[in-house]
This record gives sequence, C-alpha cells and structure tokens, in this order.
Amino acid sequence: MDSKFYQIATAVQWNKLLEKTGANVHMFNVHPGIVDTRLYENVFYYKLVAPLMSLICKTPAQGADTVVYAALSPKLENEFPILIANCKGIDPHPGIHDTEVRELIWSISCILTETCENESAYLRSPAGLPRSSPQLRH
Repeated sequence: MDSKFYQIATAVQWNKLLEKTGANVHMFNVHPGIVDTRLYENVFYYKLVAPLMSLICKTPAQGADTVVYAALSPKLENEFPILIANCKGIDPHPGIHDTEVRELIWSISCILTETCENESAYLRSPAGLPRSSPQLRH
C-alpha cells in the first residue's frame, strides 16, 4: 500500500461520514495523469528529458480536464466513483473495499492528528490501538 491508497481510503471514510450527516457533499480522488508542469526544470537532467516530456505527458490544460470534470460534471451528481482518472471513474485497488482496513487507516490518522471523536462509533479505534483524548475540532 502507498500514500495514494491511504488518501483514497481516507476520502471514502470522509464520504461515509458526510453521508451520515446528511450533507450533499461528496469527495472525489482525482488523478490528472502525468502533467508537464516544468516542476523539475531546474534539475540537472531536465534538459535531457524535456523533449520526451511533451511526448508522454499531458499539458497543464489537459491535466486540468479531469479536475474540472470532477467539480462540474452533472454525471457525478448520482455516481460517486472512488477515483477519477481521464474523466472516468475507476476502481483503484481491491483493498479499498475492505471496511476494516479503511477504518484502521482513518483511526490512525485521527490519533496522529489528535482529532478523534471519542463518542462516535463511526470513528472508533480498532482493538489494540491507543485512544486519543481530544474531541473532533471545529
């Protein structure tokens, strides 16, 4: 598992929490693709790979397409994909459907950021993990 998996798992848990509150808000994970933003133009090897960048990378405008799609597409009013890439919902990893794994990641994040809501069964800490005392901060 990697940081992208943890990010997606956290967003899925946020969506479940938002759904419980009745909020008409949905979080999406968006992957714009590999975008040539010239982030590395001051790195010594950039001049060597720059010609290839235009062949394999999206332009910043093309990279923004998926972000704009996630924000504005009426198709997403009733669909809630876990991850959006190239303006399509995709299933990124089979483990993302494991509720226990997602809740573990959520609980660890709450503990590390000291934002656990102790009374909530939704944010309960899995067995064996220490509890944090702070309440959810507003």
